[in-house]
Amino acid sequence: MKEMQAKGFRPEFLGRVDERISFLPFTLEVCRQIVDSVLDKEIEKIRKLKGVMIEVTDKARQFMAHKAFGRSLDEGARGAPRAVNEFIVTPVIDILAEELAEGAEAPAHLLADLKGLDQVVLETLK
Repeated sequence: MKEMQAKGFRPEFLGRVDERISFLPFTLEVCRQIVDSVLDKEIEKIRKLKGVMIEVTDKARQFMAHKAFGRSLDEGARGAPRAVNEFIVTPVIDILAEELAEGAEAPAHLLADLKGLDQVVLETLK
């Protein structure tokens, strides 16, 4: 897509084309690799911007890979960033916003772990 943008195609057009593309399903292993890559980039961004360290357990990473895998037929690789945003990025933003609203300092270290069968929970580590 970046090559097409460089050739002058507008993002709006590319977004519409992207919606119409059919994808071959990924394996769960490939989904895990994509989730790990996206997750590591997002964690690094949050660390640089807010100074918050985030650890994500293997169980939580595997859960997000399963979610991305389930979406891969319809969404291709887009399911991985969506899973990371849903289970990590958005909850981290919510935690940081809540801390700021209360006048408290942002947590320095968070742990994301799978609780039950379908919930990734962020806990503050001291």
